Amino acid sequence: MKILIATYSWSGRTARLADQIADRLPDADRYQIAVPDGTYSVTDMYATSDQATQQLKTGNYLALVNPLPDLGRYDLILVSSPVWSG
Repeated sequence: MKILIATYSWSGRTARLADQIADRLPDADRYQIAVPDGTYSVTDMYATSDQATQQLKTGNYLALVNPLPDLGRYDLILVSSPVWSG
């Protein structure tokens, strides 16, 4: 089974959890979901959450820094991200 672990981490906590999962799935590929530096506040998660919420409302999505891998190659894709708004 081909597995991809895709992770967006604002503070590093989600990345550490994804690392723990990857330790148990050593053959899984990793993908870092990232936007250009300076896009979001690095100190205020509420401002970042508000900005992301507005982007969802308007459909104004940011370009990713890392090109997406061919998702069709994977049998299972695990996606991890912060959960700020429940």
